[in-house]
Amino acid sequence: MEKTNKFWDKSLVKMGVLILFWIVWFAIYQPLNARGAQVGVHWVSPNIYIPSMVYPYVFGMAILAWIPWFWNWKTERFYKLLLLYTYTSILMFFIYYFYPVYMLRRTYEGPLLADALMRWIVGMDDPANCYPSNHCAVSTLGFIGIVISSAPKWVKWLTGTLAGIVCLSTVLVGQHYWIDIPTGIILSVLTYFIVYKIILKKIKKRSDLKN
Repeated sequence: MEKTNKFWDKSLVKMGVLILFWIVWFAIYQPLNARGAQVGVHWVSPNIYIPSMVYPYVFGMAILAWIPWFWNWKTERFYKLLLLYTYTSILMFFIYYFYPVYMLRRTYEGPLLADALMRWIVGMDDPANCYPSNHCAVSTLGFIGIVISSAPKWVKWLTGTLAGIVCLSTVLVGQHYWIDIPTGIILSVLTYFIVYKIILKKIKKRSDLKN
């Protein structure tokens, strides 16, 4: 019974940390987004819109933002993954501040549910912070989080496929440019190597030396 209570206590703490992380993330993202819409570099908007791609753009992103945590719920894995998300976000926000990019987005006046979803998103989100795509960065992090976990192979394949579709959807719903896709992916992959291959290895090495 005591072990069960400890598990739930730790889980509540981690859930609180995760919710707090995303609250802080959005609290930083929104003013950067508003600033980018005022002072950002204007790139020509791609005239592309495929309504069916709205669903992975909205719901696929939400799934990929949360799913890796449940496969990395053990305390050590959880905080390593949190460190990866934190470093990626810092680098991404750094780019948004020093090289803001905005685009004049299309209107979504159709009668479809997809159109209504896009009107909702555009109503909340200023047309900035385009480069790199945070959709692509977060989707890539979700895939990386699953790959480095103990998830079954079929989960890894499905997550990778979903991440690829979400990345493509960013352009196919008229919200990003093609260059935003590889830069978002590269940002997350680069941060993974920095965090897991350099920072965490150094921390472990220092810990081993002390012991």
